[in-house]
Amino acid sequence: MSGLSVTTVSGAPDDTVSATHAAGASTDDVLRFAELRVLAAGCRMRWGLSPRLAQPVPPLSAAERAARLEALLALWDTGCRQALDEDLYRDIAQRNPRMRAAFRERFRP
Repeated sequence: MSGLSVTTVSGAPDDTVSATHAAGASTDDVLRFAELRVLAAGCRMRWGLSPRLAQPVPPLSAAERAARLEALLALWDTGCRQALDEDLYRDIAQRNPRMRAAFRERFRP
């Protein structure tokens, strides 16, 4: 995915995304891991897909998805752990319905 630089703002050595990237993971692997983090966060927050979004919508472009992921990870790195991009979450959930179901089951109260 072009232009994705999933490194942290702080560059902390104990950061999972940075460590994964530094360990020689491909950009696709780093992107996939970041997407799974967003999906898990949304399910942990008990986000569903809103009724107005029940109809399929066009997916985000790779560039827009990468930019949104990078912005969200930067927010998380600065301590804003409750921040979540609804459109990004929806896009990832629609592209990964089985993983979304698995996360929802895992985080069910």
